[in-house]
Amino acid sequence: MKNIRIIALLVLALSGQAAFAQFEDFEDEEKSTVKVNADGTRKTEREFLDKYAFGGSFGFGLSSQFGYVELVPFFGYRFNKYVTAGVTATYMYSYYSDSWSYEPFDSSVYGGGFFADVYPFKFLVVHTEAQLLNFDNICDGVTLNFDNKREWDVPLILGVGYHQSFNERCGINYMIMMNFNDSNKLRYNVYDNPIIRITFVF
Repeated sequence: MKNIRIIALLVLALSGQAAFAQFEDFEDEEKSTVKVNADGTRKTEREFLDKYAFGGSFGFGLSSQFGYVELVPFFGYRFNKYVTAGVTATYMYSYYSDSWSYEPFDSSVYGGGFFADVYPFKFLVVHTEAQLLNFDNICDGVTLNFDNKREWDVPLILGVGYHQSFNERCGINYMIMMNFNDSNKLRYNVYDNPIIRITFVF
C-alpha cells in the first residue's frame, strides 16, 4: 500500500510539471489586464476573484484486499498571502474483498468541514482541518458487523507539505498529515495514519 502511494505521488508530481505551460498562459493573460489606481497601486480585473481560493484534493489507495478513492473540493478566503481558510466537502468510496473470510463489500463516506492553510514560506504549507464524516461502522476493531447503522467520525487533521507555485494564484500542495482524533484503537476510523493528499489550488 505504501509503495503504491509513493509511486502515485511521484507520477502526480511529474504531471504537475507538465501542466506548468498552461499556468504560464494564464499568468500572461492576468498580467495583460493590469491597471493602475489613482494612488499608483496595481489594480487588475481579477482583483475580486484574487481574494478567494478554490480547488480540490484527491487521493486513492489500492491493494489486493482494499481500495478507496477520495475527493475533497474546497472553497476558501485569502486573508493575505500567508493565510487561507474556508470550507471543504468530502466523498470517499471504498471496497474490501477477502474471499477467505467474508463476502466483498463496499461503502461510501461523505461530509464536510473547515480548513486553514498557512504559508510561512513560499514553498511550505501547514494544513489543519476538522471534518464531520458519515460512514458505515462495520468494524469494532475485532470483528465485522454488517448490521451496524451509519455513524459519525470527527477527524482532526494536521500536517505539512511542499507548495509548488505556478503563479500568484495557482499551485499544488503535496501534503503528509496525521489524524489526531485516533486514540481509540477499537473504533473504526475513516482515515488511517499517515494521510497523503495532493491539493490543486486556484
